[in-house]
Amino acid sequence: SAGPDPDELEAQADRVAEQERQLLEELAECQARLESARAELSGRERVAAEAERAHMAAARAEADRREGLARLSGQVDTMRTRVES
Repeated sequence: SAGPDPDELEAQADRVAEQERQLLEELAECQARLESARAELSGRERVAAEAERAHMAAARAEADRREGLARLSGQVDTMRTRVES
């Protein structure tokens, strides 16, 4: 019969099985790297969010300080006016 050579088919099947094994190994490595990158990204996003909250709190504190100074300055001006009159 003129069918495919069984030994060649076996060798081809072995090559395909080896390629599949290598591809599955590469896939597992890529998935591990992806998970690691996602975890790192999540950590960095958390740090960035904390820094943003700290920045906003500092900006609010600075605004409150300026408002307090303006109020005190107004009170001083009022007292000066009273003393001078």
